[in-house]
Amino acid sequence: MEPCNLCRTLTNVEELSAGLCCVCTPWWPTVKSKVELTPAWQRDAEECDLTAETMRWIKENEIQPDDQGWALVLSRIMNDVEVSELLDEWDDTSISIILDDIKRVILPELPLFQRGIYRMQTPHQLSGDLRFGQIMDTEILYDNGVLRIDGYHIAYGPGKLLMRFLLENRSDPGGRYSRVMQQLLGLDAKDLSQRERLPETPSTRKWEGGFRLAGSVRPFLLGSELNFPDPPFDWEPEGFDLVVLDNKQQRHRMPLPKSSRAIEAFTAIWNGRDGSILARHLRGISFQWALSCGIIQGHSVANPTERSFQLLRSIVDASPNINVQGFQISIQGSSGVEWRISAGIGVHGAPYIVRPVGRTKNGRTVLFREVCAYDTAEDLPIGDRIATMTLSLMNDENTAKRVDTVRWGIDMAKRYFSDTIHPPR
Repeated sequence: MEPCNLCRTLTNVEELSAGLCCVCTPWWPTVKSKVELTPAWQRDAEECDLTAETMRWIKENEIQPDDQGWALVLSRIMNDVEVSELLDEWDDTSISIILDDIKRVILPELPLFQRGIYRMQTPHQLSGDLRFGQIMDTEILYDNGVLRIDGYHIAYGPGKLLMRFLLENRSDPGGRYSRVMQQLLGLDAKDLSQRERLPETPSTRKWEGGFRLAGSVRPFLLGSELNFPDPPFDWEPEGFDLVVLDNKQQRHRMPLPKSSRAIEAFTAIWNGRDGSILARHLRGISFQWALSCGIIQGHSVANPTERSFQLLRSIVDASPNINVQGFQISIQGSSGVEWRISAGIGVHGAPYIVRPVGRTKNGRTVLFREVCAYDTAEDLPIGDRIATMTLSLMNDENTAKRVDTVRWGIDMAKRYFSDTIHPPR
């Protein structure tokens, strides 16, 4: 198994062509330059002259990037924060034991607690309040793959880290977790299954709306010159990781703090809450520490473009109604109509072309003219936009109720199909 050069998904070698899987191959010419560039934040971190002394201290004291080590480092650079203020009483073992005890409400098979980004899920109808003795006093509801925590809808992210937020005796755990997700990955930690819902628009207007998928990366919150739109973070069920590239383009993956207090402090500093100098200092430390202590892992994603195509690949792999036909993604819509998404410049400059498919009575495939499918989401990685469109077309009956161009495409394909089949005399 080798990672695809774009989505980084481990793939059988015989299924790769020039290092790319069949899902990513059509889009590689468009995104190649983005993926192969050294991330802007990393170039800045390499030039940071504040790092050397702190890194000497880390190496002399053999500090490791675990909760205790991160608490020591953050306390040192923040000056006025004690190590104990950055630690909690939980670890992965205790969280796993607690998860076994509360399966009635939180199901460990959710993507939050599994490795990977997206999985097609069988709907569950389960809900209930969770009052975990004196430790946890938070309303948690589970409905159709989504955790609703004090009004926040969460369907993905590090599940065991979420449990630490819930178990700590502090207010607004759902909101605090969602804000960390937004600041590290540029998203709102909302229900992925709802990303296919397109806004209603008049027939004379193009599609509009700000789609936000699990791979999408938004600019950091504070707008400083350090807030590059290519955050290098990824996540596993246990927590967030930092991924950096060395001069041979190898990927070094290092865990971030798992304590809810420490990860909040890290996120705030990284995003400039305490000023650009401290933010730059932390980024320089993180970069050098990851190079020296991180695990070399070829399938780790190192930028938003890779993350977005990893999402797209996981959606294609998870659904029997989506497959790759040549250089096109084929989607079997709920209406019975097949759709094709191909690389190219579409209507209004979209980075893909969407067409409905008809078939003659002899089974010959007929590609109809392009459907206007512009999503006004130029600020999102291309993989997110394709994934959004794919999910929307898979549920084309509902999409057609809000988007006239999809309804017209369905009608056109069905009308052609009925016109080419003549009933027996």
